[in-house]
Amino acid sequence: MRSLLFFCISFIIFPVFAQDKLVFAVDLIRHGDRTPLLTFPTAPYEGTLAPGQLTPKGMQQAYELGLKFHKKYIEETKLLAPYYQSEMIYVRSTDYDRTIMTAQSVLLGLYPLGSGLYLETEKPALPEGFQPIPIHTREQKTDEIVPCELFSDKKEAFIQKHLAHNQEWQKRTKELELKKIQWIKATKIPINHLYQMIKISDALRIYQENNVKLPAGLTPNDIKEIQAMGHWAFTTTTQTPAIGYTLGHKMLNIIVQYLVQLNTGSGDLKYVLFSGHDSSILSLMSAMQAPLDELPGYLANVNFSVYEKLPKDYYVIITYNDKPVNVPACGGMRCQLRQLEQLAELAKQKADPMMAGECRI
Repeated sequence: MRSLLFFCISFIIFPVFAQDKLVFAVDLIRHGDRTPLLTFPTAPYEGTLAPGQLTPKGMQQAYELGLKFHKKYIEETKLLAPYYQSEMIYVRSTDYDRTIMTAQSVLLGLYPLGSGLYLETEKPALPEGFQPIPIHTREQKTDEIVPCELFSDKKEAFIQKHLAHNQEWQKRTKELELKKIQWIKATKIPINHLYQMIKISDALRIYQENNVKLPAGLTPNDIKEIQAMGHWAFTTTTQTPAIGYTLGHKMLNIIVQYLVQLNTGSGDLKYVLFSGHDSSILSLMSAMQAPLDELPGYLANVNFSVYEKLPKDYYVIITYNDKPVNVPACGGMRCQLRQLEQLAELAKQKADPMMAGECRI
């Protein structure tokens, strides 16, 4: 009875049978630890790295995730070959230094030193047997992994269109109006609307984590309020269905296109890695009707794993930071490929045409 109970609990936590084979996987990750995207003129961020750059800590975080992927995909499931094979892997990053460097660091963990090619002289082609792996990018304005920045006048109008009648949004906007003059004076950062609090709150968090001197005009309570406001604005925006569909539908469609290729039996591709941002993850999860209440941390990971139960009989388990995602359109934690296709098409249909040509997604 006890073993049966354990089996049931295990199935609920991660509904995959031992005999089922992992045949394809997609990972969307956020970059590692970075410097703040903005600094306060009243309290400059001291450091050798420019704004928005991957830190040594971020490189280490990404490398450790790569080691985890090595164990999962090469040692345990045998999804990937022990040595890099170009036809098996496709890696794509947004065109930002921090995401490209994150992908590089992950790949070094996936295929560590010593796994690279050797010359006829039996010496490694590159020092210590390093294996270079291509990382593909696109121009930011055509890149589906990066949602809209949502800071232009039209994009602000887009947010207001869908949130203007939200009572909590109205309440917090009024709270911001009461505080923003003081906060602008303390930070010397312009504040015109609630959405701008996202970058300000993010900068304050990084300042605190690195023991950097904060703007003198901000009290501990101010900092707490700003961070709560930024956190709430970010998650609420992507939780709003029309906004979430608009920002995330193309990312979802791209991933689903990779998954359904299994039905055609064409190609040897086994693994796709996307290196993106917190906004990429928030938007994707919202488009899947599974919006997050929390901000994705560094190296947060949305994984799509395709398992083969019988020949040509596939199902998909989606996880966020290794925890199964309950997808309403799938009726639970397992998705059939056709269900994901329908979900991706629905997200596309529900995207707001107001932003057509404006959003990268």
